[in-house]
Order: sequence, then structure tokens, then C-alpha cells
Amino acid sequence: RVKRRSKAVRSCQSLATRVFSWRSMMLLLLHLSFVINTIPRNTAPMAIVCMVRPRSGDGSMDGSTNATMIGVTEGSLGSQMERALSAAVQINTTGEKSDDFEFDWDSNPVGLVLSSITFTSWVGPFFANLVRGYLGNKWTITLLTLGSALTTLLSPPAARIGPNVLVGLRIISGLALGATLPIVSDTIVWWTPESERLTATAVTFSGINMAGIVTFFIAGFLCSVPIDNGWPFVFYVFGAITLLWTLAWHIMTSQKPENHPWISDEEKSFIIATRSRGI
Repeated sequence: RVKRRSKAVRSCQSLATRVFSWRSMMLLLLHLSFVINTIPRNTAPMAIVCMVRPRSGDGSMDGSTNATMIGVTEGSLGSQMERALSAAVQINTTGEKSDDFEFDWDSNPVGLVLSSITFTSWVGPFFANLVRGYLGNKWTITLLTLGSALTTLLSPPAARIGPNVLVGLRIISGLALGATLPIVSDTIVWWTPESERLTATAVTFSGINMAGIVTFFIAGFLCSVPIDNGWPFVFYVFGAITLLWTLAWHIMTSQKPENHPWISDEEKSFIIATRSRGI
């Protein structure tokens, strides 16, 4: 029996078995959860470059010079917002009002739109711990991410109603961003052997950086779509991707390997035997 168990452990630790295992699938979904839940933080800064007319220091366009859209860089917005807004977007201005920009907001509403997602993100971990006690990890992430997807998809009509409506949506979206951390951390503990946990954690949290790469790379192309001024597609495309991830998460995951419908008995036994003691 001991030899059989030792053989099963070696089998589950082989590279090919690990790559095509359910714990690797869970790791991929957890990595993408950080991508998906960080994207709403990045969509607005990129879309605002395309939707809001840039202003010079005195609030007017500066003759025929080249103006760089820097946006709001007050310290209260955080370094990530500053980096996002200072993405070098060179706009050739001619002194005439351009029809390419749909909104003529000043720095106050722009600053609120960009920072509002952080108003509730700090509450997210407390909210997640409360809700998951009733719903579990799987349903909590499903509902929070579904809410994030809907607020992203509704952002273009909200912006056209008024900046305050868009601010309200982003405040709601901030909950999903903050609530992801404790649930993902708990899922890693249940699903990974101790020997793989450091790698699993690093891969999962790298989704935050991947979100920036994906958003900033794709958003520029979406802004140039010659339909509906282009910028709404930044929200529509990423909102649709979030919906697809939510569906995949809900179908393919469980809180523990013990509850997963498709995992093999061999892999399930391996995870249970090698994860942290006391779990």
C-alpha cells in the first residue's frame, strides 16, 4: 500500500501530469481572476484619453502645439493611476474644437472617475469574508465578478448620462477588486500541495501585471474603432471577456478538490495528502 501511494505521488508530480492536472487549471483561472478584476482599474484611464478633450494648464487648448494628455496626477490617485494616465498619448491640436472627443470634463470629474474605484476596494476583503461564510468561495467570486462585468458594460451609457453616474458604477466595481484577494488566497491553500504553493502564489498574483499589459495594449486599438467614437469598445470588450471568465469559473471550479466533480481520485488524494497540515 505504501509503495502504491509513493508511485501515485510520483505520478502526480511529473511535469506532464502537473501541466494537464485540475490544480493547474485552477491555477490558470486564479491567475486570470486577477487579470479580470484588475482590468476595471485600467479601463477608465485608457478610455478617458480617447473620450475627454485634453486641456492645458489654464483650461483651454494651446494654439497649434502638441499637447500631451497627462490627466490628473494628484498624489491621492495613487502611483498606479499616475502611471496609467501618463501613458504618452500625443494629440496634435489645431486651436479648433475637435469632434473626436465626446466629453469636455475638467479635472474634478476626471479625478473622481479615476479614483472612485479605490473608494470601496479596501472594504472588499471584509465584505468577501462576510459573504463567503454564507455562499462559499465559488459563488462569492461568481457574483462579485458578474457585478464587475455588468458595471463595466454599463460604463459607456453611464458616462453619457453624467460623470457622477460613472463614478457610482466604479465605486460598485471596486468591491470586486478588493474582494478577490482573500478568496483567491484561500483557494490556493485548498488546491495546492505545499511544495507547489510558492509557485502557485507567484503565478496567480502576476495577473495584476498581466492586466496592465493586456489593457494598455488592446485599449489603443479599441479606441480607434470607427463606430460610436471608439472608446465605448474599451468597456464592451473587456466587460464581455469578464462575463466569459465568470462562466468558466462557475462551471469549472469548486472550493476544495473534495467537491470537484471531474478531478481524478489519484490527484484528489495527492492534494489532500500533501497540502498544509490541519487543512
